[in-house]
Amino acid sequence: MEAANLQLLDFLVFGAGVAFTLIGWVVFWRPLAVAHLRQDLFDARDYLFDLVVDRDTTLTFESVAYKGIRSELNSMIRNAGSLSLFGALMIRIFVPEGQKRYAEKNLKLRAALPDDQKKTLQMIDRLQSGAVIKFLMFSSPIMWGAVSFGALFLAIFACGYVVKGGWTAFNQMLEEQIFGRVTKLIELQNRQKYLFGGTYCVG
Repeated sequence: MEAANLQLLDFLVFGAGVAFTLIGWVVFWRPLAVAHLRQDLFDARDYLFDLVVDRDTTLTFESVAYKGIRSELNSMIRNAGSLSLFGALMIRIFVPEGQKRYAEKNLKLRAALPDDQKKTLQMIDRLQSGAVIKFLMFSSPIMWGAVSFGALFLAIFACGYVVKGGWTAFNQMLEEQIFGRVTKLIELQNRQKYLFGGTYCVG
């Protein structure tokens, strides 16, 4: 009976841990990762805008290439919340032709651009790809599970250390109190023996 109760308790603790992990991922971890992704994409878009304004590139606001990559960044910012590693894998597996056509069209468009514009677009592509890869890594439930269980383990270890230290200190204080009272009692008995003719000795 006790073994069955212990198994039930272990199951409940495990279930509570899994529920805590999923709730933390949905409520805290993933929204934070989405916010960081959007901020990184905003930074990439602003960087492109500054390059055009400061004339550090021959791209202009009317360039087809500029409008295309800015539209792509805006679309990713709007849909950042629906991006996931599973979705990216499904698109790559089941819609490879669409990706291939988009890549060919993009390559054909950029082939006629001057070198400085190609370098600018490649730089923005790297910023965009880096932001997406970082998001896919850190928004994963597996990553959140590793972080949350690691934090839980550290918290349990710290609490155990504190409790153990406090219990040790309490035991030491208790032993000192008991030892002190016993010593005083022995000394009192020895004094009484001495006063009534007994032999005085310190225990």
